[in-house]
Amino acid sequence: MSIIGIAVWVILLLVSAIPLHLAVWLFGGKSSIFKALFVSLVIGFITAFIFALMAGFFGLIATILVFLLTMVIYREAFKLKWWKAFTVWLIQMVIFWCMSILLGLFGIGLINLSGVFSGLI
Repeated sequence: MSIIGIAVWVILLLVSAIPLHLAVWLFGGKSSIFKALFVSLVIGFITAFIFALMAGFFGLIATILVFLLTMVIYREAFKLKWWKAFTVWLIQMVIFWCMSILLGLFGIGLINLSGVFSGLI
């Protein structure tokens, strides 16, 4: 993997971890940016693994399973109640999309970054 590929991967990881950290912080969970980075990385690997195993017909089941596992991981990692874990997930999505729109205004599209990343591997 090239240096550019590694840099893009780190940027994508940060862009996904910052909204998570902010959302957990809003609800008084125990978070640091490093914990949010680690949790984002773990959830990313789990998501990829589950969708690789359950592709096709089981897509809906895989989506539900990933969502439930995400809630469990948020609950345990950040010491949140179930409803707070769900709300953190919702707020994370809102913050992520707002960041995506802001980056898009400056010509930096997250989809473009992931496309560059996949071409560099």
